[in-house]
Amino acid sequence: MTMATQSQGQGHETRLLQVVVEKLGLDHGLIDYHQGDSDIAPRGLATIAPR
Repeated sequence: MTMATQSQGQGHETRLLQVVVEKLGLDHGLIDYHQGDSDIAPRGLATIAPR
């Protein structure tokens, strides 16, 4: 799974993996998670968080 955003402590990787596991019925250990890699996802979005 590739995300074009970069987590800053929001827990993207944890929650998004949970959604994929629950919806697709896959084993958690079978999913590779990549974030913020412009070689894989060149059109990213901003990760915005309030202070």
